[in-house]
Amino acid sequence: MVKKATIIHQNVQSIGICVNRLEKFLHDFPDCIILCVTEHWKTETQLTNYGIADFYLAEAVCRQVENQHGGTAIFVRHSINFKRLSKITELSKLGICECSACEFNINGEKTIVLCLYTPGGVVDDFLSCLERILVGLVSFIGHIILVGDFNIHMHKNDKNKEKDLLFSLLSSYNLYPLINDYTRITNTSKSLIDNIFVNREKEYVAKVHHNQISDHSAQSVSYPYLKINDFVLRRVFNECNRADFKNRLSGADWSKVYESTEANEVWGKFYSIFRHYFDLSFPVKTIKLGKKPPKQNMMDPEIQEYSNIKMQKSHMRRC
Repeated sequence: MVKKATIIHQNVQSIGICVNRLEKFLHDFPDCIILCVTEHWKTETQLTNYGIADFYLAEAVCRQVENQHGGTAIFVRHSINFKRLSKITELSKLGICECSACEFNINGEKTIVLCLYTPGGVVDDFLSCLERILVGLVSFIGHIILVGDFNIHMHKNDKNKEKDLLFSLLSSYNLYPLINDYTRITNTSKSLIDNIFVNREKEYVAKVHHNQISDHSAQSVSYPYLKINDFVLRRVFNECNRADFKNRLSGADWSKVYESTEANEVWGKFYSIFRHYFDLSFPVKTIKLGKKPPKQNMMDPEIQEYSNIKMQKSHMRRC
């Protein structure tokens, strides 16, 4: 069993011309359990014909005609169970915000993986669609991993309104970026437009891989993959962190909740603020289970001594 779980995102710019290169790249990642692909450029019928060795096509947003740019897909290693989140995927808008969604059970925790693509130039519509997707997940209690090509410059040196709006929206749902290196490098420019966002504090290792599959580099995120029987996930509650939670709520900025008028949007913003501080005050901790202590002999000492003498006499008679 693999000791870590790795999730990889790759913008392929037509999967039909790079399957062999993808498989060669994945050969070096036996711990990759989920592959997210953007810009596959294929219709549903075409995409199902492009198999990736050892992986199964779990969910996808496809093109209406061949070689139309865009599209997203989630491929899952054969040994991994999953559930399609069709209601989330169906919130996609072709050419604006295309998102495939699946749910997994990783380390005993429900985990949702979202694979997203937007062509850029439609920021307001994109953010509006993305927020509808996030609102659809507000009642989900678990790990969320959002990967994709956002076509928004997100490097720490970038100063732009689009980046600020995107990060503000995602942070309101407790999602924060892991990638800090450039993901698209050409002879004349370099940019960070692909990223991975998460809502949990874990032992993440996030990397960029310049693999020459397309003019986008791949990104990966890995974290420990434990056997379910070896650990439990728990939150610790005590007077101290309960007081901390109350203080955080009393000092929170609730203005975004009051600015909204639509009921689902109000609930989504309220829940995201509440959940953010709840996770800070009562973080989920992975507790490794030790071996069970040996059973103690609860027999009365005098009775135990009598029993031992009786067993010795019985043994002597047989001899």
